[in-house]
Amino acid sequence: MIEENLKENYRKVAFNLYTLRTVKGWTQEQLAIFSNVERAKISRIENYREDFLFSTILKLAATLDVPTQALLDLSVDVPPDFEQNRKKQPKKRNKQS
Repeated sequence: MIEENLKENYRKVAFNLYTLRTVKGWTQEQLAIFSNVERAKISRIENYREDFLFSTILKLAATLDVPTQALLDLSVDVPPDFEQNRKKQPKKRNKQS
């Protein structure tokens, strides 16, 4: 039971991070550059595969210009199709000239 609750809480943080990042129109790579947090770490948080440090949440919240609570809001209702819809988003690639 505890494991399920933990997973659901990480899922909510993942949803919050993904939502706040995409509202800004940023890719994971852009957020990584702006926040000095590795892109792979951001990906792992968004896929709730990372037991993140509080300092990481502080950096991400500051970079996204939101209160820390916006990322840690566990009262959010995550849509059941969150994972499917997220994976359908086209990946933005930097064009090289």
